[in-house]
Amino acid sequence: MGAVGMIEAQIRTFPDRDALNQALANVIAKDLKRAIEHRGKASVAFSGGSTPAPMLEKLSEYTLDWSSTYATLVDERWVNLNHPDSNEAQLRQSLQRGSARAINLTGLKTEHSKPEQAIDDLDKTLDLLAWPLDCVHLGMGTDGHTASWFSDAPEYAQAINQRHRHRVIALNPKAASHPRMSLTASAILAARSRYIHITGEEKRGVLERALKGDKSLPISIVLSHPSPPTIYWAP
Repeated sequence: MGAVGMIEAQIRTFPDRDALNQALANVIAKDLKRAIEHRGKASVAFSGGSTPAPMLEKLSEYTLDWSSTYATLVDERWVNLNHPDSNEAQLRQSLQRGSARAINLTGLKTEHSKPEQAIDDLDKTLDLLAWPLDCVHLGMGTDGHTASWFSDAPEYAQAINQRHRHRVIALNPKAASHPRMSLTASAILAARSRYIHITGEEKRGVLERALKGDKSLPISIVLSHPSPPTIYWAP
């Protein structure tokens, strides 16, 4: 499918990644603090990978009631915590430091041999978080995927179904190295705040395609929501 019309979304552009990381950490910290004040606990989902790590380190330095903050991942590769591709391991290393060690972190990888077997158990485990989520931090690949919504996965149509009854879904993308567990569109799009965190000219070009209406890109599902996300970009 091609372009069908421009999508309106707020893009915050920064001169460098350090400035982006500081600004994004600041706004997420404010979201969490506000949620704790209003309902006694905050809930957030973070993306994994190397791009968010510096931002998460800055976030860990904020003075928050971390013991009232509940976090999970946007998606996870179906690998053990000691595997170098584990998003949970990267998140714990970047965020769980100092006073932020008190954060309540629920991973998406279980002891089940396949992610499909874990969906019901994970849905129950994720009840620990307050729903809808207060904040979702999203990344984007150069192919336009976000979360683990890979368009070549057999489960893609279910993952982006905004009325999906589960919070998580197992995906088996052909282009990815591992099976995945991901939050569904119904879980992500219900969040009170959504931020897309991207860097580099290549991803900016992909983003522009999506903003011009290219619905073949999974990120367009988030961008075209009636309450669009805020995009944070730096070269």
